[in-house]
Amino acid sequence: MNPKDIELPNVKRLKLNIQKILSKVSLMNYGTEFGQIVTFTSTQKNQKLICKGWCLNDHLIGIEIEYKGIVSKELKELEQRFELHFPNYQIIWNKIN
Repeated sequence: MNPKDIELPNVKRLKLNIQKILSKVSLMNYGTEFGQIVTFTSTQKNQKLICKGWCLNDHLIGIEIEYKGIVSKELKELEQRFELHFPNYQIIWNKIN
């Protein structure tokens, strides 16, 4: 997956662009970027959860989660669980149709 297809917070995207520029003039090593995607399905046909990760070498840089058909209470619980496991990340949540 192309990491450019993963939504990141604006500040994070700006920092990555600066790192790329510094790497081009040999002031910083940027590494290899790639995207990772995991899709979770439910026994309920209308529910879907897609987790996308922007990775740089062996580091997770950003997380975007797309969801469909998840009721508000369940979504809030999922958000809390992700925040518990990834406290240093600003996770982007997007509802899909």
